[in-house]
Amino acid sequence: MPSDDAVEMLKRFDAFIFDWDGTINSMRTLMKINEAVKRFLRIWNKDSVVTRSKNISRDLHGHITVEETKNRYLTAIFDVLLKFSRPKLHNDSIKLIMFLKSRHKKVAIFSNGSGSRIRNELRMLGMTNIFDIVVSAKDIGAIKPSPEGLMLIINNFGTKPRRTVYIGDMVDDIIAADLARVSSCGVACGFDSEHTLRSSNPNYLFKDMEHIFRVMSGAKARKKARN
Repeated sequence: MPSDDAVEMLKRFDAFIFDWDGTINSMRTLMKINEAVKRFLRIWNKDSVVTRSKNISRDLHGHITVEETKNRYLTAIFDVLLKFSRPKLHNDSIKLIMFLKSRHKKVAIFSNGSGSRIRNELRMLGMTNIFDIVVSAKDIGAIKPSPEGLMLIINNFGTKPRRTVYIGDMVDDIIAADLARVSSCGVACGFDSEHTLRSSNPNYLFKDMEHIFRVMSGAKARKKARN
């Protein structure tokens, strides 16, 4: 993915919405557990049954229901397991978010995890007041790939979908963005591999959060140097 894409994102979007688990919160132990669970439950050891939304016909609702059901069980398992672990951030996650705020961008979290668990982890990390809004798909009863949480955030911000990007580490994040008519950005540092993310055709794809921050902040430094 050309590095100029991160610069384009900075110019193009007013609102940056992030997934939490696997995207900002590094969950390497849980990722191993996730793979073990999917292997044990065979049917879950497959890619999403939903592909990019523009290619889906009348069966869309049924496919989304299957994914929501699968993700609801996985989310319940993760919420329990994560109560016994301390969150750890991917490199430069906070730097990226604070950089976006310094550029007067709105930032939010939209995650399948429970709101109480995420807010507790934010407190543990000293990030309580960093995000403008935190929305839990579990709490509103619309697990991803349902786009309801994204649309709720957009309405709260008063921004336009075309000026909004959703950043996540799973195909279901890309699908949710498509369904909400916002731009999608995959980061290959979480649950789904770069190959899997690429197959869902996100608008942007990066190796990790560090890559996005490095390019964006570097662009700002270069601009100052020219001035």
